[in-house]
Parts: sequence; C-alpha cells; structure tokens
Amino acid sequence: MQNLGIDINLLIAQFINFIVFFIVFKMFLVKPFNKVLKDAKEVEEKHTKAISEISLIEEKLDQQEKERRDKMKKEIEAVLKEAKLDADQARKVAIEEAKKEASKILIQANDQVEKDRQTLYQDMRLRTGELSVSLIKTALKDYLTDDAKKKLTENIVNNLAKDIKIN
Repeated sequence: MQNLGIDINLLIAQFINFIVFFIVFKMFLVKPFNKVLKDAKEVEEKHTKAISEISLIEEKLDQQEKERRDKMKKEIEAVLKEAKLDADQARKVAIEEAKKEASKILIQANDQVEKDRQTLYQDMRLRTGELSVSLIKTALKDYLTDDAKKKLTENIVNNLAKDIKIN
C-alpha cells in the first residue's frame, strides 16, 4: 500500500482522530443541539396546542356573545313591547281623563249659561218693570190718579213676578 501512497499509520491515526472527533461532537454538540431541537419542538407543540385552545375559546366566546346579543335583542323587544303597551294604556287613561274633564267643563259651561240666562231674565224683567213704572209716571201721569197709578204699578209688578216664577 505504500506503493499506492497510502500510509497505514496515518490512516489509523486519522481513524482514531475521526472516532475521537465523533465522540466529542456527539457529546458536546449533538446532545445539546438535539436538546435545543427537542425544546423547540415542545415549545412549538405548546404553541400549537395553545393556539388551538385559544381558537376553541374564541369560538365559545363568539357563541356566548351571539347568545347574549340574541338574549339582549329579545329583552329589548320585550321592553319595547311592554313600553308600547304602557304608552297605549297611558294614552287611553289620558283620553278618558280628558273626556271626563271635557264633560265637567261642558257641565260647568251649561250651568254658567243657565245662571247667566236666569240673571239676564231677572235683569230684563226688572228693567221692564222699571220701564213700565217710568212709562206710567211720565206718559200716564196726566191721565191717571195716584190711586190708579199705584194699582196699575202693583198689577205690572205682580204679573212680572208670576212670569219670573213660571220661567
């Protein structure tokens, strides 16, 4: 082999160097590197697991949020419906109160009209009586005696009194 330029001693030494290098490489570089790779793989698996858990939690939260929205929507609809019923009821009560108040006002107005009418009739009769007495005094004073004037005045007053009681 020497003729081929191969030295056996050098080959053995290189083989021993390779084995020592392999042992040192395996002990000091491969084990820590494998540990780092294993740790990175574990971290990646934890990351993947955490992401899937987060996705599940997000889906649950989305579902809960949707349920809350639906529940809130139903509650709002119920409150609006109740408020509408309350408003309708309040409107009916207000209308009834307004009708009662209008009826009272109408009754009071009719009473006031009747009172004013009675006052007007009484005032008219009083003025008619005064006018009659004034006519008797002025127009008929030359033609009637004092006794006739008194009797005529009493007759007019008595007839006016009867008319007042009749109406």
